[in-house]
Amino acid sequence: MVEIGCWTGESTVVFANCFNWATVYAVDVWRKKLHNVEKLFDARTRWHTNIEKIKESSAVASERFEDSSLDFVYIDGDHKYASVQEDILKWLPKIKKDGVIGGHDFDYEDVVGAVRANLGPPVQVFQDTSWVIPCAKILKPPRFY
Repeated sequence: MVEIGCWTGESTVVFANCFNWATVYAVDVWRKKLHNVEKLFDARTRWHTNIEKIKESSAVASERFEDSSLDFVYIDGDHKYASVQEDILKWLPKIKKDGVIGGHDFDYEDVVGAVRANLGPPVQVFQDTSWVIPCAKILKPPRFY
């Protein structure tokens, strides 16, 4: 699985501990001005052998993965409409047909708009505002315009 936008690694550790993922790819840019955030991520995840840190933009990191190679992609990076849409368009082809796409902050207007416009409504939105859509349930496949 891939987590886009990992911040301090709290959810990364949940993915690594609570699910049976062989590898959790943690994708974030961890900007220098927020160096303490990256240090906290490194400290929090250091004992997890199934977490692989990828310090790149989401778009660049997506190029590392072959199409139909991932079970789950969780989008929690930049919450602007265009960024969420780009994450969807870049990462959706990387997910297996029986895989799942999801993310966080389904209470942000831009996140809601980009998800609904590009994928349709989530199958479930959780109390923490995480959302999920099995790829088989995507109502309208996204297209590049």
